[in-house]
Amino acid sequence: MALTKTLYKIFVKGFYKVHAGQLLFLFGTILTYLFYIQVLSDDHITTQETILYNLSFVLTIISSPILGVLMMFVFLIFSLKSYNYISAQIYQPTNFFLFYSANSLSKSQHLKSWLVCQLLISFPIIIYVLFSIIVGWVYGFYLLPLLFLGLVLGVSLLCSFFYTNLVNRPIKTYKSSIVVKLTRKWKKNLVIIPLLNLFETQLITLSITKLIVIVLPIGLVKILSDMNEVALSAFVAVIMAVSNTVLIFEIHRFERKYLCFALNFPTKIALSFLQWLLTITVLLLPEIITLKYFFDWESFGYALLILISLSLFLKSILLVVAANMKSFLYSIFMLLFLSVLFIQFGASRFLGFAYFLIIYLVFYRKYYQQP
Repeated sequence: MALTKTLYKIFVKGFYKVHAGQLLFLFGTILTYLFYIQVLSDDHITTQETILYNLSFVLTIISSPILGVLMMFVFLIFSLKSYNYISAQIYQPTNFFLFYSANSLSKSQHLKSWLVCQLLISFPIIIYVLFSIIVGWVYGFYLLPLLFLGLVLGVSLLCSFFYTNLVNRPIKTYKSSIVVKLTRKWKKNLVIIPLLNLFETQLITLSITKLIVIVLPIGLVKILSDMNEVALSAFVAVIMAVSNTVLIFEIHRFERKYLCFALNFPTKIALSFLQWLLTITVLLLPEIITLKYFFDWESFGYALLILISLSLFLKSILLVVAANMKSFLYSIFMLLFLSVLFIQFGASRFLGFAYFLIIYLVFYRKYYQQP
């Protein structure tokens, strides 16, 4: 169908292009674990046992209701991201032709095309679900894999209904969000403007990120309860900072696109750095409150320093690599690895100070020479 091909070119390819880094990390990690992880001292383990160990991740999920619910939650987050992306793209001026030419077709044809589009976007999830069904059939676990499949098909059908409804509505004028309306009379500055943009354009991503980084310490504190408290708080802070990578990238992209004129202001370099620091600190307020709830003052102090400095470090990396997502992802993985390594060797108390020193040097040299 012509409409299906059009939707595929506009929305499916666009979604994978925008989210390529996240999808590569998530599903690449899972597939690597399933098929290529090696067991320590595997010289006394048979090939069949090695395969069973590699499949243990899938077997655990399809046999445990709790982990099954967790996987369903992950898929729902994935579906929300796809819905957020497509619903935003539908109202882009370049796609307004869908409201005219595409509406000459019946709603049933619309629904079929949108369903194919959503299933193609969910293709990585579908591959995993089919794999879990095969494994479940072999090892006698049938219920959860079939529930996974039903959820994927049901959510995809529901999304296609929403897309069909959106395209068949009249084009509405832009309406600002509640946050923008509430802050309309505020005096805006370079600290608050990027954050308001997140509320306006990335509200779902912002909400999901904050929900994850607030719930995450509950599991980490229980799983890693045998760790030193300072080291544990530092590790949690590192995970929190890396979890905000998408938001930090969006802030940088907005600043480079709409606030680049600020580079011409006669502002001292220290004041520009302070604006950076305040923006990141306000962004991380939920994480800061969560850290204080779980840890004592000493551990909280070191964790707070690591959380803010590492987040600033991620932002300073963008001064060097700009919008090169591939280089940015490599830098994040390397930074995460080194941070965990230093924490394991007892350098938690010095890690935040070291990051701040490096950040300021990079900022001083690159802020006014951004690519």
